[in-house]
Amino acid sequence: MTKAISAHAATKAKDDELSSLMNVGPATSRRFHLLKIETISDLAKQEADELFAQLCALSQDRVDPCA
Repeated sequence: MTKAISAHAATKAKDDELSSLMNVGPATSRRFHLLKIETISDLAKQEADELFAQLCALSQDRVDPCA
């Protein structure tokens, strides 16, 4: 297996890990990646209010938490 394929497989495995959580679809997965959250373990170490503030700052707008 080449390095490029290995890196892609590792990224896919991480995506699958986060998307295995209830109510985590493509949009939420993209938001996690914007916040540099790659694994469930990364997510577990975070504070929800802090993540929300960071997401709003990154988007330069208030993010709808229900969207």
